[in-house]
Amino acid sequence: KLKIKKLDQRSLNIYHKSLKKRSRVKITNPVNGNYLIAEVVSNKVKFSNFYNSILTRRIVEDLFLDTEEPYIEIISITKD
Repeated sequence: KLKIKKLDQRSLNIYHKSLKKRSRVKITNPVNGNYLIAEVVSNKVKFSNFYNSILTRRIVEDLFLDTEEPYIEIISITKD
């Protein structure tokens, strides 16, 4: 049986297919310019190729994302 990990919906964590686990990212709502810093907690989660990331409810609400068309910009934050 496949075990599916769940995100804590109050956290600032995301799942992303190609970003390094435990890396920090800046997530921006291009519609209103709101942004926040989140952490990639997994890059091995399987989900539809249509999506490139999975966000928590807190991120959606904090950035005032349109749940029908939740466009975001994700930028990896380097240590330098």
